[in-house]
Amino acid sequence: GLKAQAQVKGTDSLTGLAVLNVPTSSLKTSDLELITPAALGNSYALSPGTPVIAAGDPYGMVGSMAVGSVVYTRTDAGGIDMDLRVIDTDLGLPEQSGGFLLNLDGEVVAVFTAEYSGSDGSRTSALGISNIKGIIESLCNGKGVAYMGVKGQAVTAEIAETHDLPVGVYITETVQSGPAYRAGIQNGDVITEVGGMPVASMRELHETLLTLAPDTEVEVTAVRRGIDEERRLEFAVQLRNR
Repeated sequence: GLKAQAQVKGTDSLTGLAVLNVPTSSLKTSDLELITPAALGNSYALSPGTPVIAAGDPYGMVGSMAVGSVVYTRTDAGGIDMDLRVIDTDLGLPEQSGGFLLNLDGEVVAVFTAEYSGSDGSRTSALGISNIKGIIESLCNGKGVAYMGVKGQAVTAEIAETHDLPVGVYITETVQSGPAYRAGIQNGDVITEVGGMPVASMRELHETLLTLAPDTEVEVTAVRRGIDEERRLEFAVQLRNR
């Protein structure tokens, strides 16, 4: 029943995450002793059949809960600037569910967000926690998340050899009016470096962007294949806050 004023510490429009801050000075010592930090678990460990608990307000009522199991995990959610893992469960929750999925150890393994969660009456999905821990950390520290605006696929060493491509991130989409789009990066380009750091997957691209500050310029190296030639290009990308 305790109520306290909260402030928005940071938001991420691409995942729908927000971090709120409640000053400890506004709470009594006896109240603080009742608060236990939630441990963040490993969503990569989830597989079909894994039991999960929906907590928070899954039924639109604070304090409600539901119990079910994972039916499928999707790794092709097509996140912008990152890889995402969506956890599908057999929980038939309302479409606008809020809160978190916990494992049986009480660890948070997924979060309900408007952008990547949903329900069709029989199945309910949530965004896996492991891929977004870095975002949560940046928001908790009051640091924005740098936005470049690309979707892509990893060009592994095997794929590179088979298709005569460099190892990197093959761009399947540059978000219109995004920083990469404005800098001239095109679909079909293979990004090999961001800020002088090699990137070989969307995960590495995401981790590199987490080290960069929004509203700064970063040099991006990419390879573009033409009909008769392959060109190495340098782009000055003006990053934005997500």
